[in-house]
Amino acid sequence: MKRLNRHTFLLLPLLLLPLFFASAQEVDYNRVIRPKGQTGDDVAERLVQLAWENYPRNKAVQAQVQIAKEDVTKMRWDWLNRIQATGNINEFTLQGQGAQPIDGGRQLFYPRYNFSISLSPGMLIAMPAETRKAKQNLKIAEHTVNEQKLLMRNMVLQLYQDYLMSKQLLEIETRAMETITTEYELQEERFRQGKVMLQDYTATTNTYLGQQRARLQAESAFIKSKYALEEIIGVPLESVL
Repeated sequence: MKRLNRHTFLLLPLLLLPLFFASAQEVDYNRVIRPKGQTGDDVAERLVQLAWENYPRNKAVQAQVQIAKEDVTKMRWDWLNRIQATGNINEFTLQGQGAQPIDGGRQLFYPRYNFSISLSPGMLIAMPAETRKAKQNLKIAEHTVNEQKLLMRNMVLQLYQDYLMSKQLLEIETRAMETITTEYELQEERFRQGKVMLQDYTATTNTYLGQQRARLQAESAFIKSKYALEEIIGVPLESVL
């Protein structure tokens, strides 16, 4: 038992090592959505790129990042609002030394310009805190953009997969329809000639009608999957394929 525990203790770091490497990996969000012109012939990547460029929600989250950046810049210079400058414009300040001295040789309304800075202990604490808050809001906005990239990529790839599957199913149902149509027409001719029983002809007819229904359902699913994908990418699918 002691030997087993010892071996387990020695193997434990080796078992945990992949977990440390896995946790150290970070997502390169610049590669989640490939830059324009770098998708090559990969249709799926092109669809993801188009969706990111055209879907309104993506533009909204990117706009939030710009707003957050503006807020950070604003907070960095907010202390300038505490500085005040005033000037005295009157006959004495305009005439300078030529004005009549008053009050023991000193002129009133001097100096011409007054500068003041209004700060309080609360401001000294609040201003840095507001700046940090603005920076955190910027990080949140950037994380929201990255999250939207992952969601958009997943959504587009799933919709594209649904489109491909529905297209294949439609092709299968179409070929089956062609085969059953041939059998139905042949059976119908035989029935007219009295070579098959009504029961057999009815069974073939029901199979034919059932296949018609299956093909129509497959066609409807295909069209809907196409519309769903076009809703996200913002352009006709034919312009991409």
